[in-house]
Amino acid sequence: MITSADLEEKFKSGRKVLTSEGKTPGRIGFIHCVGSRDEKVGNLYCSKVCCVTGVKQAIELKEMFPSSEVFNFYMDLRMFDRHFEELYYEAQQKWGVSFIRGRLSECSENPDGSIILKTEDTLTGKPLKMTVDLLVLLSGFVPSGGTRGISKRGCIPCRGA
Repeated sequence: MITSADLEEKFKSGRKVLTSEGKTPGRIGFIHCVGSRDEKVGNLYCSKVCCVTGVKQAIELKEMFPSSEVFNFYMDLRMFDRHFEELYYEAQQKWGVSFIRGRLSECSENPDGSIILKTEDTLTGKPLKMTVDLLVLLSGFVPSGGTRGISKRGCIPCRGA
């Protein structure tokens, strides 16, 4: 299990993307909105970059591992800027990335290092259980203390403040 920031660092540095067991991942899962849009942790806002990051990184992993299966688990996709909607369609049509609408309810690790995911496909209403070799967490941004301070001084609303 890694974060999208960890994955981006691997892409930038040219380090191999491997499972916790040091193997090439055959099935990869992305979990959107980790720690954001969640009343339980007090972050009710959307970071506006996680969805695009997940789609972009899913494509990059398919380029690296063409025979891998890649799944994005999301509440809803918010592709905020020009051309990002096209990127989403490209991920599906050209690269075969699967998008499953639903919130993760449980996650556990098998002795072999693979990860069991339990969720519900909210479009079909069916429970879903699957195993992935690599899980990428797309965690929401939280403004730093400095950002919150500047926001308050300038009377500018700061989400997450």
